[in-house]
Amino acid sequence: MTNQSKRILKILNKASGPKKLSLCVDFDNMVVLNEEDESLSLKVSENEIIGLFKSLVTDNYIYFEIPSTFPCGDFYLTQKGLYWREIRNKAILSFVITSILMPIAVSILTTIIVTKIGATFPVPGSP
Repeated sequence: MTNQSKRILKILNKASGPKKLSLCVDFDNMVVLNEEDESLSLKVSENEIIGLFKSLVTDNYIYFEIPSTFPCGDFYLTQKGLYWREIRNKAILSFVITSILMPIAVSILTTIIVTKIGATFPVPGSP
């Protein structure tokens, strides 16, 4: 997920939360307007915002049928979109455990076993 996608998800989380919301993107001022006419700044270009919405829809972060009236329409965040930070943190934790901690634990265990075997069954001719 790109930094721009994260920024859009933060804005959408702030604007809507779990409820369905009507949304309109003002390309002149680059802001998202929600039903209460609150505006949230985007800081991305018009072409980027269309691509970002399409990518968020295809990755199942938001449900937003891109209507003929785009940039206005109804959308809601999916569970993946609401809890994307927790999903990302869980993936990072899983990576750290499987790629860093597990090899360290295996090497320590292997060293202990080899040391115990060497002490129990000494090799003839070794000091």
